[in-house]
Amino acid sequence: MKTLTASLLSLLLLAAVTPASAVTLSNQCSTGDAVHGISVTDVVGFSGGASDCFGAFEGNDPGPGGSLEFDGSSWDFVSKVEDGVTEGDDIGLYYSSGDTSGLWGYNPSADFESFILVLKAGNAPGWAAWLFEGDDAQSSFGTWQVAWDRDLSHLSLYAIAGEVDVPEPGTLALLGLALAGLGLGARRRK
Repeated sequence: MKTLTASLLSLLLLAAVTPASAVTLSNQCSTGDAVHGISVTDVVGFSGGASDCFGAFEGNDPGPGGSLEFDGSSWDFVSKVEDGVTEGDDIGLYYSSGDTSGLWGYNPSADFESFILVLKAGNAPGWAAWLFEGDDAQSSFGTWQVAWDRDLSHLSLYAIAGEVDVPEPGTLALLGLALAGLGLGARRRK
C-alpha cells in the first residue's frame, strides 16, 4: 500500500510541475525568413495590418496552457475556435469558414495591449502567427488568408502575459485533493 501511495504521489507531483508548452517564434517575416508563402499582409485588422508574422511551424500551436515567446516577451493562450467550438476564454473569437480566406474577430471589450493570432491549416506546413501591437492591436476584427492549399483548421489568440487571468491548473487542485486524502488515510490508520 505504501508503494502504491508513494507512486501515486510521485505521479501527481510530476503532473503538477510539468511546464506548459511554449514555442519561441522564429522565421520572422520582417527579416525575410518567412517560408511557405507567409506574408505580414495575410492577416489584416481594421486598425491596420499585423506588425510582423512568424512561420511556418509543423504540427499544432501550443493551445490551452501554452504560450508563444518572442523578443523577451511571452504571450499566453487566451482562446481558440475550431468548427464553431471555443476553447479557453470566451472572448467571442470567430473566423468565417472560407476555404483559404475569410474574416476573423473577437469581442472588442476584450481590449488587448498586444496579441498574436495563429492560423492553423493542415499538418504541412502547420501553423503561422501574426503579431498585432501598438495601434494595430486596436483591431478586433479583420481579414485572413493562407497561401497553403489547405482549409483553415482553427484560429487561436494569444495575449501578452499579464493581460490574461490564468486559472489555477487543474493538476494543482488534484494534487491538493490527493494530499488531503493521503493525510486522512494516514490519520485513520493510527
